[in-house]
Amino acid sequence: MELFVCGFNSFGQLGNLLTSTLSKTELTSIRSFQQIKKAKLIAFARNRAVIIDDNGNITLSGFIDIKPGLVNLENLPFNGEDVIQIGATKRDVLVVTSDGQLWEYKIAPCAWRNLKSLLPISNVEELENKVTKISAGPASVCAVLQDGRAFQLPHHELSASSVVSVCYGYEHGILLTSAGTVMTWGTALRGALGNDSMDVCPEPSEVRALAGIRCVYIAAGAFHSCAVSAEGDLYSWGWNRFGQLGHPTHDEEKENSVSTSYVPMPVDWPVPNPSPVKTVHCGSGHTIVVLGKHCLLCFETCS
Repeated sequence: MELFVCGFNSFGQLGNLLTSTLSKTELTSIRSFQQIKKAKLIAFARNRAVIIDDNGNITLSGFIDIKPGLVNLENLPFNGEDVIQIGATKRDVLVVTSDGQLWEYKIAPCAWRNLKSLLPISNVEELENKVTKISAGPASVCAVLQDGRAFQLPHHELSASSVVSVCYGYEHGILLTSAGTVMTWGTALRGALGNDSMDVCPEPSEVRALAGIRCVYIAAGAFHSCAVSAEGDLYSWGWNRFGQLGHPTHDEEKENSVSTSYVPMPVDWPVPNPSPVKTVHCGSGHTIVVLGKHCLLCFETCS
């Protein structure tokens, strides 16, 4: 199986140790990744990539030992085949296993640590607290527990219950509850919180414009966020400098152009009779949407 990459590569995170900048518009096959037979999970941070294959082998590519490199992590304290989610930050690698354990690999001093001791006991009697999902942002890591609580490591419990998903932007977070409620917190720079305010929100607060709309999927970019409703509609808010909200930018000189949206707005599709939205994924300045029937759309300004 071949892996294809494109974009910024100054840290060697895309596996090519000779080329600092790969094409931003064309996918490139990377020879150094050919040892990976079938990738199961992939996670990116600004300076590294983490890949796990079907056999549980973990490959780390990017900034290692103060220089670009590519290594296979050995002597795992868990069965690699039991990994269900991975995350990456500029300092470490995070792994969730099927038994609900959360592991951290520190690039320096190249050591694994079980983070279970940082998490509280379950609120439900006789229920072992297991990690079901993690979210790794530029400055924060959040673990969602089996009992629906969310903890921003190392020890801060978010004031929300029945949490099923968490995402991070540069300076804001967004979470989704089992009831379909969307909540945001952090700084409101460039409308990232979606509550028509520039005030800092230290704890999760419901996005009022989405009250009454049951959402099933969320995503966060650097300064924008998206939510998908149960009906398959997409709502976006925040910064739109690169058209990442799915609305025209001011550079396009259209009547309905948007530079920043401080409240969620529904996205109209450029295709006739679009299928419902399945999932949405946000990068720093772009958004990728998967519609039913395998239709893929990307929102960004191309130069």
